[in-house]
Amino acid sequence: MIKKTFQNVINQMDAFLTSPVGVMDSEGFVLATNASENMAEYSDIFLAAVNDSMEIHGCRGYSVCGISKTTKPEYIIYVRGIDDESRRTCMMLAVSLSNIRLFYDDKYDKTTFIKNIISDNTLPLDLHQRARELHMDFDQKRVVFVIKVMQSGDIAALDVITGMFPEHERDFVFSMDENTIVLVKETDDTTTEEELEALAQTMIDNLNSEAMTNVLVGISTTSDNLNVLAAAYKEAQVALEIGRVFENEKYILSYKSLGVGRLIYHLPTRLCQLFLQEVLTKKGLDALDDEIITTIYEFFKNDLNVSETARKLYIHRNTLVYRLDKVLKTIGLDLRKFDDAVVFKVAMMVNQYLVANPMKI
Repeated sequence: MIKKTFQNVINQMDAFLTSPVGVMDSEGFVLATNASENMAEYSDIFLAAVNDSMEIHGCRGYSVCGISKTTKPEYIIYVRGIDDESRRTCMMLAVSLSNIRLFYDDKYDKTTFIKNIISDNTLPLDLHQRARELHMDFDQKRVVFVIKVMQSGDIAALDVITGMFPEHERDFVFSMDENTIVLVKETDDTTTEEELEALAQTMIDNLNSEAMTNVLVGISTTSDNLNVLAAAYKEAQVALEIGRVFENEKYILSYKSLGVGRLIYHLPTRLCQLFLQEVLTKKGLDALDDEIITTIYEFFKNDLNVSETARKLYIHRNTLVYRLDKVLKTIGLDLRKFDDAVVFKVAMMVNQYLVANPMKI
């Protein structure tokens, strides 16, 4: 479709053009031209010359420039001649075709359609019709991955993720801002949570090795159709936000695996404050020093087993008992009792939430 659009533009401009011109794709195939020249020998040379900018380059007697939404040129404009008029013609074509391409993407591009859905820029009533126009399966199952890039403005990360998913008719990769990349991945009934997390780990590994970039990945639940795709995107965002508060050592956060953290995240701040006041009848959690907090984490990790915890901490059993007694005297909870341990665990998570005070999505 875009090939025909580019050719129509060049046909309309041909009466004003004094030189052969054309448009190549990133594979070197001529999409549109006003001449019958064989450009096969020039394709690799032009691709190497244009890089990622709109700057005009003189190359083998041609003025060339690239147009693209990423660092790699998607289309190459070429005009025979390297004089000022040829360079102006090349720039004029590049600007015109870039703008036409943006219009084309808005109307016909599936990736743009998916991006508009998760951005709430498409009315629900229009989804069925637009999906039919684009020959997309409305009821196809999909999962949304939100990749949060630690280094601001790292364009290479988008190229790495895009290169991992060449099936652009089924899997969609795009950026939401300079720190956020979104992958909408087609799945089916046999896709497991383990497979999705393994895919997320592969993305992290590739970004670390190829783009030298650290990222976090949030994973949504499976969306059954396009109507709920925006909700799936928000789930992946929430997974990252909750993970930042409660699971800050993890790089992969799945909405399905957030547990109590998801429940706490959706509680009003005032209710969380009242809970802490109710269960911590003496002093607050701030009264516990780092040594005591480390001891408590290890105690919970070992299922409230005093002997095993003492062994892991390389301390005497009586020392551990002394520390647990200190917790009881300080905040009024005996962590050796299951009920008190549960209350304390939830209280710690609620306190983490209040300290982080995340902006709700």
